[in-house]
Amino acid sequence: MKRLVLTVPDEMASLMKRYADYKDNTISNVCIELIKANIHKQAYVCIVLDSILKDLNIPIDKRAYKHCYGYACASCKHIDKCRVGLFDGSYEVREDCAKNLKPGAVI
Repeated sequence: MKRLVLTVPDEMASLMKRYADYKDNTISNVCIELIKANIHKQAYVCIVLDSILKDLNIPIDKRAYKHCYGYACASCKHIDKCRVGLFDGSYEVREDCAKNLKPGAVI
């Protein structure tokens, strides 16, 4: 692993810290997942990013084609199977996370 230093506005640093705490994870891990999802979703539709991933021998994430891929994965009951390509369905919220969804929320 390489160390990457980011300079962010104070409010973004506070937000990242609180988000990581909410997810019971490190800032590094949540940033890696969020950045990866963004890049891989874009690579699914962009030949430039797809080419960069291929040049680096990074396979596109098996979930990149899904509309629900991204932040929703962390609260989905199918994350483990989906991450390895063994679930073809769509997002279903985990019971412990359902209470946090806004009324009428659509993922």
